[in-house]
Amino acid sequence: MTFQTLKTLAATAVTVLTVTMLDPAAAEAKDKILVIVPAASDAAAAKATYDLQMRLLEALPPETHLEISASPGGARIVDLETPIYMPAHPAWRREFFGPAVAEIQAHGRDAFQRGQAADVILPNQVGLQDIISALPRRAREHPEVMIIGSPRRFDARDPQNNTVDRFPNDAVLDLAVQETPYGTRGLKDTLDGTRVHVCSIDDGFVRPQHEAMLERYTSLRLAEMGGVLATWTRDLDECLQRVLERREDGHGVFERRPEDRAPAFFEISEAVFLPRAETARQFEMLNDLALPDHLATTVRAKILQGEMQLASVQVYDTDAEDGDRVMIVSDDFSYEIELTHARQRVTLPVVGGKVTMIGIADGAGGITVGIETNDGSRSMTPVMRVGEEIEIPFFSK
Repeated sequence: MTFQTLKTLAATAVTVLTVTMLDPAAAEAKDKILVIVPAASDAAAAKATYDLQMRLLEALPPETHLEISASPGGARIVDLETPIYMPAHPAWRREFFGPAVAEIQAHGRDAFQRGQAADVILPNQVGLQDIISALPRRAREHPEVMIIGSPRRFDARDPQNNTVDRFPNDAVLDLAVQETPYGTRGLKDTLDGTRVHVCSIDDGFVRPQHEAMLERYTSLRLAEMGGVLATWTRDLDECLQRVLERREDGHGVFERRPEDRAPAFFEISEAVFLPRAETARQFEMLNDLALPDHLATTVRAKILQGEMQLASVQVYDTDAEDGDRVMIVSDDFSYEIELTHARQRVTLPVVGGKVTMIGIADGAGGITVGIETNDGSRSMTPVMRVGEEIEIPFFSK
């Protein structure tokens, strides 16, 4: 079984490894890993993909069936099975699997040269969206899908769908794959929970936000198709480990923007993002939050996309320390604080520029609270009652 691409020849430079781990007791397939490898365009990428494939194959248990084929067309490159009694020594495994990986590398070099001649291929291009469009054919096998290469797309004959320096808006999801490789019409809920791990090999993104927007879109597309973007990272060791452990924790969770009504692609230079220095400062504040991995991933992506900012505020009791308590609320985040004379800093995500303070407990004579925002300004609030809500003025747009 191989992938068939749709409107692009980018995948002529792709090799598909189907790794089937058998259950010896039942003599049937237990787990499958699909590994999609690009034709590496330079020595560094070739070494990275070679090492990654070798580490994957060296980790395989006995009685694993390995089928390697080209796409499209399905020409089989390698078909082998690990022995029942397979030595664990790395040198033996490298000798056993080395010829298979060498065949992949040779096929990749030839495929990349063909792609260059046809002007349809980007360095390390893997045809990510085309592969995702073809995944429903394998969904019933519940494979773990590992895609190595550049998530961007280039085909000189199909410029309207290129993402070398662009990204699609959310309305593109509603198109059919016959119109764009980024569409989902006709593919809704077809992946049956399939996990996809993107091991990115691409240093050509215009800005960090460019990669973040493509990650966000890929996550939304897989979700609409009934799958999960379990991993998106340039750390190839982490990517491999997450594949082998079948992990999906820590992936970003995104929601569609209802304001995206007409399908369009945006130049990354046209999008509005935070300046680099401010982005770095925001990430420092994010570290202070100590969020769980899955929330931190989502917040980080939203910061890069300009959908969310972090802000900090210090609160303190302006009168006697008598047990006054307040809650500071923004979006889905809230913090309850007992006020003291010492300033207590709260950092939290802000969406839409609105943060609310709610009176929770009154020690005696009203809740007396002072505010110092992270721009250095101060605001003294009136005496609050329990249940009273006020908007912190620094965050107002």
